[in-house]
Amino acid sequence: MQNNLFYISIIFAFMISSCNAQERVDIASMSYDSPVIQVKEKPQEIDGNYMGYLPRLNYEYKNMEAFCFNDFKFANGGESLSNRVTFYLNQKQDHIISTQISLHRNEDSEAFFNYLEEKYGLPIVLQPEPAKERYVNDKPFGFAYYLWKNVASNRSIILSKNYVIDHLREDKWRYDLDIHYVKTEDPDRFTSAGLEVNAFEYLLLMHSEKARGAADRQDGYGPDLERFKAYVKSLR
Repeated sequence: MQNNLFYISIIFAFMISSCNAQERVDIASMSYDSPVIQVKEKPQEIDGNYMGYLPRLNYEYKNMEAFCFNDFKFANGGESLSNRVTFYLNQKQDHIISTQISLHRNEDSEAFFNYLEEKYGLPIVLQPEPAKERYVNDKPFGFAYYLWKNVASNRSIILSKNYVIDHLREDKWRYDLDIHYVKTEDPDRFTSAGLEVNAFEYLLLMHSEKARGAADRQDGYGPDLERFKAYVKSLR
């Protein structure tokens, strides 16, 4: 037990190294080999079978000031929703498979999207911004999806940008971000669209029409695993 605690303390020391002054947990540097998340705030535990993107147990934190991503520091707040961080566990609940960062304030969303482009370059566009016929009052309305593949060892970023009008706040426009920092390869698998997939592949199926098209044999005889794997491999 003492050895385990020592191991966890070493992980935590590494996690906060890049934003040490504020003692924030660095999501980009944290180990996914343990379910331990060293944050003072007690998380909300959510059964992923009923809520969230991934059908796994997950832990949600709303104190964004406890986290950073490399040298980007998150802020608390939001407009109709709260900014939050959610950690998804694998089936055995012995390690993390994905982290979801949710931002609901224009300045936060724009700043972090720009940060990712500056750090990792232009992303792969899984789905572009809504076409003009989807605009309302000359503003886009709907979703756009982006991918930065393998930005670190066995880590990819899938980003969902949601353009929305908030009628409760004087028809104010905003766009929300859901950023998934996910293991690109992981043996933890589950069934989605008739395929046995990991978390990264599952998120691709959710955020890419091309991925869904590749998974569908289109002949009425079920999914096409080979075509889907070829599509995933083609993403560079």
